[in-house]
Amino acid sequence: MQPESLMMSYGYKPSLSEGAIKCPIFQTSTFVFNTAMEGKRFFELAYGLREKDAGEELGLIYSRLNNPDLEILENRLCLWDGAEDCAVFESGMSAISTAMMEFMAPGDLLLYSRPVYGGTDHFINHFLKKMQIEAIEKARLETDASVSIMIPQVITDQEAIKVKELLQGTKLKIGVMMETVRACMRAGKLAADVDFFSFGTNDLTQAVFSFSREDAEKKFLSRYLQLGILKDNPFEILDIKGVGQLMETAIFWARRVKRHLEIGVCGEQAGEPRSIRFLHETGVDYVSCSPFRIPVAKLAAAQAALSARKGTAPSNIRAS
Repeated sequence: MQPESLMMSYGYKPSLSEGAIKCPIFQTSTFVFNTAMEGKRFFELAYGLREKDAGEELGLIYSRLNNPDLEILENRLCLWDGAEDCAVFESGMSAISTAMMEFMAPGDLLLYSRPVYGGTDHFINHFLKKMQIEAIEKARLETDASVSIMIPQVITDQEAIKVKELLQGTKLKIGVMMETVRACMRAGKLAADVDFFSFGTNDLTQAVFSFSREDAEKKFLSRYLQLGILKDNPFEILDIKGVGQLMETAIFWARRVKRHLEIGVCGEQAGEPRSIRFLHETGVDYVSCSPFRIPVAKLAAAQAALSARKGTAPSNIRAS
């Protein structure tokens, strides 16, 4: 017989599958037994809780213990030359995890839809996160650097608490991106659980104005500026009367809880001189902006610091 024919039933025993001539595809973990005792003895043998009786064979099980599809496939592949070059997975979970580990690199974005199988969910939301944290901590120990982990789009302190649990045993600092209105209104509670804040003014501006930057700039923002409805583009110059006041409120409550909490700002507005002066007066420690904005940001920060010596403005602000 040709290998193609032999592979149809090679390594398969019909007696183990209700006498079926062709081997089935085992897609379920639901089993049927004549009696409860028969089922009990079946799994006791499968899990190694008892020895085989004379003439007894281990039944086929859809599980990592004794995967019948994998066992039959391996028996078939041994007939083919070059079959050692193929990749065979005993479960969807092993295929998914292997593919992720092979093709994903640090910093890659993983997009997936829910619901997902429980094992896959655990792998993505627990194992991968833990592995990344361990890699960051290992790198920190090998370099003379201050390393922090920052959580974006936070709305509750519970998010920070969950991440802190993953950081146990490390010396990594944890911070949050203040990009939602709720985060700003809960700043005091958040400050108690983190080491620093970073206001993301791009997203925070969208949240406060309740429109997206892309829609606004394409459809009506230029007209608003022409008519004087808005004095400045809030995505280029910080909206002090709205977004700025919300940030002031957040900083006030955060520093009441943790006086020396480090507070920064990142976003396009963080490189604009008038915005930097306001941020300096508000008590912001640093701004982070695009590389081409850094020279202007440094100059504006220096001017704000010099002006503060003549008045009562607080700490020095730095640009990065």
